Amino acid sequence: IDIAVQPTTLHYSDNALIIQKSAFEIAQRASAGLHGVINFASGQGEFQLNGLVLRDTDGATLFDAKRSIGLTAASNAGALKVGVARLGAVFSRSANGSWSANIDDISRLYTLSPLLQRLQISRGALQVSSATGGTPYRIRGNLRFPLGFLMGPDNRRIKEYRFSGSYEGGQGQIDINHNVKLKWGDKIDVETEGVGFSIAAVADIRDALKSPAAAPEKLPGKPKRQSAPPDNAMIVKLHARNSFIALDDIRRTPVDEFFATYNNGAASAKFYYGAGIAVLDYADGRVSFAGKDLDISALTNFVTLADFEGGTLEFRADGDFDELHAAVRIRNTVIKDYKHLNNMLAFANTLPGLLTFNPPNYSRDGLPVSQAYAEVNYHGRMLDIKAVVLESEELSMVGAGWIDLEKEVTDLIFNLDSG
Repeated sequence: IDIAVQPTTLHYSDNALIIQKSAFEIAQRASAGLHGVINFASGQGEFQLNGLVLRDTDGATLFDAKRSIGLTAASNAGALKVGVARLGAVFSRSANGSWSANIDDISRLYTLSPLLQRLQISRGALQVSSATGGTPYRIRGNLRFPLGFLMGPDNRRIKEYRFSGSYEGGQGQIDINHNVKLKWGDKIDVETEGVGFSIAAVADIRDALKSPAAAPEKLPGKPKRQSAPPDNAMIVKLHARNSFIALDDIRRTPVDEFFATYNNGAASAKFYYGAGIAVLDYADGRVSFAGKDLDISALTNFVTLADFEGGTLEFRADGDFDELHAAVRIRNTVIKDYKHLNNMLAFANTLPGLLTFNPPNYSRDGLPVSQAYAEVNYHGRMLDIKAVVLESEELSMVGAGWIDLEKEVTDLIFNLDSG
């Protein structure tokens, strides 16, 4: 570890060592000024850290104390206790070597940490301890995470998290809320049971981490940090059972099981539901997503107020976040709610209410449909509706047009044949 210590002024008198002026930097990640006094006769000490700054490996600021932080230390018969009142942090070591480090109120850290502020983590507690003085280290705590991407059976984001685990020999494991198990070492493995995942929350977290406050700070006179090479990139693997994917608090699609991998900016996933499968790939800003043989219930809850009975679903989407081509096809279903037929388009581009269509009430039991199909292109805040097709013994419909999302203008033309 690269540790740099600036010129230091010390004075010793009457069993007391006085640090009048000093400063340090550790591995270009932690820096602070230091002064204080240690009384060797009483085992007491008081210190002040001035301008303490902690940074991550990319240089982004994790912690920045504008004002000084006071530390107190007390040693007696081999036992040691260090307290940081401003941070609500206490480190205790007993004579037999066991120790614990506690932060009883994360809100005190919140005011000094740009990272916690961006992620809105303002409440919680953390304890790390060792029964022997060495590994394994025990970890436990709780926090409130409003941007949490996990969701409960009630379709609400899970914001309260309790966790416990251990770390030893470069390997760690954490149990979160009793239904998420996380292991990390040379890669991160996550297992979940009975929880859903919020796409909106993932976007919120991404935006928070990309906020201006997250930009790495340029350190004068320091060499530019280089990103880790791909061979050293962290690999994250996720395996979820009895789960669901949610666009928001209302729209969601069930998933029996899915596997996902993230590696050096690229992601892939396979979703299984009933006899169907969907495959997602993302790399270099481009995404492809396709599914087939999916039960229609995967669509029923995914689009607002859609009501289908029976049938199968297939879809595909390719492109990037600026230009995307998407299509969805439903076979052999009964549409129970005619006025929300437009949700075929909503599924293709996750936009509800693209049109309103009210055909006559041919049957109280719904409209049997052999095939319903929609295809769209998205580019420059415009939706180019290439085709909307509905085929039924009672009626058929073909349409096309465009939607300007910026101006909220719609121009769609439909041909209806009610036989």
